[in-house]
Amino acid sequence: MLGSTATHPNLGVIRKFFEASSHGDRDGLRATLAENAKWIFPGRHRFSGTKNGLNEIAAFFGELRRLGFRFEQLVAEATDRYVIDCERAWTDKYRVELQWCVLWKIENGKIVQGAHFAADQRKTDRFFNTVRA
Repeated sequence: MLGSTATHPNLGVIRKFFEASSHGDRDGLRATLAENAKWIFPGRHRFSGTKNGLNEIAAFFGELRRLGFRFEQLVAEATDRYVIDCERAWTDKYRVELQWCVLWKIENGKIVQGAHFAADQRKTDRFFNTVRA
């Protein structure tokens, strides 16, 4: 999934998160997410809104997994508190490709917030309003 060769430790946290998420590994997610973590997914569809805590975040990424989404990291950069990650997200099952940037906030080696930004929010909304997992 995420193939950055950069070595900032926060990029490692993101790689571990996606590895755990891609396998539905709750223990792995728990190791990367702060207890009070929030995930923000914008739009006007049933997936949009703020997900709070491990259960809601795991459920959200589980839905993406059920839809067959795969991710390719296009570029990422990290500081001691943030990671910005631009991704190609696609699902062959539904023949759609989307581009997102995710702003991750990291504290004490754990993700406290993730926020998606869609390159084309209308396309994202159309897709998530018509697809059924």
